[in-house]
Amino acid sequence: MSGFFILTGFDYYGEPTPYAWPAISSQFGAMDLCGFPKDFYYYYKAWWGKEKLLHIFPHWNGKPGEKKDVHVFSNCEEVELFLNGRSLGRKTMEPDGYLVWEGIEWEPGVLAGRGFSEGKEAAVSERRTTGAACAVRLAEEYQEGEIHIFRAEIVDCEGRIVPDAEHRLTFTAENGKILGTANGDPSDHDAPGGSIRHAFGGLAQAIVRGGEGLRVSVTAEGLESGI
Repeated sequence: MSGFFILTGFDYYGEPTPYAWPAISSQFGAMDLCGFPKDFYYYYKAWWGKEKLLHIFPHWNGKPGEKKDVHVFSNCEEVELFLNGRSLGRKTMEPDGYLVWEGIEWEPGVLAGRGFSEGKEAAVSERRTTGAACAVRLAEEYQEGEIHIFRAEIVDCEGRIVPDAEHRLTFTAENGKILGTANGDPSDHDAPGGSIRHAFGGLAQAIVRGGEGLRVSVTAEGLESGI
C-alpha cells in the first residue's frame, strides 16, 4: 500500500455501523454528525500532519475506585504520562502507532501528557476533572449568507466543558428560524428539524437562518443561559 484510506470523514445517517439499533447513524467517521472531532480524528492528524501533537483520552471525570485505560495519539518519539504530577511512566511511540496505559485508577485532578522528540519536549496535553455543570455557552462557528451554525457547550463554573453532561437544551431564534439541531450522538432519535436537543459529550449544535438582527439563545434547566 502506498497510502491509507478511510471511508468517511463524517458520520452519516443510515447504515448504523458498527452498532445496530438504537443507533441510527454510522460511527466510523473521524468527525461526528456535527463535524465535532472524535478522538480518532487526532490519530490521523498526528500521522498525516507535520505539527507535533499529543491527544489524551478518555476524559478525566469519574468515580472513586473506577479504573480507566488511557490512550494517547501522538507523533512524538516518546510520551510520558502524569497523574496529579506523578509519573505513570514513559513509553516509545512506534510509527503509525498509539500508546495505552491500562487500568489507571481514577482520582480527581489533572491527567497530563508530555511528548518528546530528539530529546526535547515537543507537545503537551492534559485532561482535567471538571466541576458540576454550571452554564451553557453559545458561540457562532460558521456563517455564510443567512445560514449560521452555532455550537453550544455545557461548562462548569470555571468555563471548562463538562464532557459527560447530557442536559436537554432548547434553542430559540429572534428574527430568524431554527433549521435543525444535532449533537453527534449516533443513538439520538430527536427530530433533526426540532429546536430541542440533549447534549452529547457536553456539546450540541444548531443551524439557523437569519439576517440582520438575528439573536440566538440556548437554555437548559438549572443552568445559566447562553446568548
